[in-house]
Amino acid sequence: MIKKYFVLFFVFSISLFSCSNYSKGDKERFIPLKEMKTDYEYFWDFIEKGYPNKNTCIRNGADLKSIKKYYAEKLKNLKTEIDYMKFYGIICSGITDKHFFGHLGIVDYGSYKNDIETISLENKRDEDFHYIKKDKRVEAFYTKGLGSNAEYMTAVQRYEKQKKDIAKFVFKKIKDDIFYIKIPAFLPTENFDWNDFEKYQKEITKNKYKHLIIDLRDNGGGYTFLWKKFLVSPLIKEAKTFKMIAFYNPSEFSDRYLPFFLKGDRWTFPAKISKRKNLPHLENLNKEEAASFKEAYDLEYTVEPERSDFQFDGKIWVLVNRKCYSASDAFAAFCKQTGFASLVGENTGGSGLLPIHPVYLKFPKSGMLIKYDMFYTLNPDGSNNAETGTAPDYPAKQKYALETCLEIIEKTN
Repeated sequence: MIKKYFVLFFVFSISLFSCSNYSKGDKERFIPLKEMKTDYEYFWDFIEKGYPNKNTCIRNGADLKSIKKYYAEKLKNLKTEIDYMKFYGIICSGITDKHFFGHLGIVDYGSYKNDIETISLENKRDEDFHYIKKDKRVEAFYTKGLGSNAEYMTAVQRYEKQKKDIAKFVFKKIKDDIFYIKIPAFLPTENFDWNDFEKYQKEITKNKYKHLIIDLRDNGGGYTFLWKKFLVSPLIKEAKTFKMIAFYNPSEFSDRYLPFFLKGDRWTFPAKISKRKNLPHLENLNKEEAASFKEAYDLEYTVEPERSDFQFDGKIWVLVNRKCYSASDAFAAFCKQTGFASLVGENTGGSGLLPIHPVYLKFPKSGMLIKYDMFYTLNPDGSNNAETGTAPDYPAKQKYALETCLEIIEKTN
């Protein structure tokens, strides 16, 4: 099962903490306050021992002790599953300063429906998440606690509609020799079926454009197989490989997923994995942080060419900014490492170099899920991919990226 490489979370207009305290008793709470405290300690134990980007968050200004102390006092205000989800969504946002380093964030109802409810107990590819699928507490939290609330579901539907309305794909000729594609997300939407991409492939092939501009600005991610299938595999003549080094610390939170990582089966990319003892010289490696991890892995992912009528022999340009996250960062990293395309704009938002799909922290009492990356991955220069993203070949302010790209093209023609 392909997992989404991006986090969906929205905050209602009414603040969780503006309301008066609920009853001090447990009658109105969906689980007792004592169990909420157990979940809370479990979450912070994970942040301390199992979250690979903890020091990244601290470096970016997070005072974890203060956050933990402050929100511990708010537990008694929580009543429903929705309160609970919003509560931890706010905490994750505060820990990461709204950057959600390494996909850290709550699993909302939409993500549950797409990523958890669709898990097949018959499919071994989903085996790493079977224990979640089988847990009735998880099902109860999301289907009974969230799905049965009419007001919440109305807000979910409104949000999904707004998201679909915003996600507009654009295909157009800019000049006689330049074709432009805007991809707002690597996801299918009501406005665009990815199978329709073939007609634009035919147009590009027929008109023999010299330049193809792919605008990924504000692309929050989606499914990596879409950029592989429609943009890369049809155009490459030979296999392309991109690499990374991934750090890992054994923990009770992530060790259950390690066997699935070591299989090297990433669906989209066949992976070659080997354990590394010594690190090479990397210009921007944080040596102190690297020393805090006990294990390091070398990974190579290979994208194979596929037979296609899509032909393009010109130059490919990709426009990026800080809101290019997850699957769109993965595409940017692939382009930069392999030379498939030149990047124009700002550093991406990162979290695209994933040794394995984002995994889940399951709360022991409530059954709520937190999503996170279990590895700390490096860019080729040694910098943290989740923190710095992928750097462009041609830096430019994001709103001027297209103009800058056209200027570069004009100079090179």
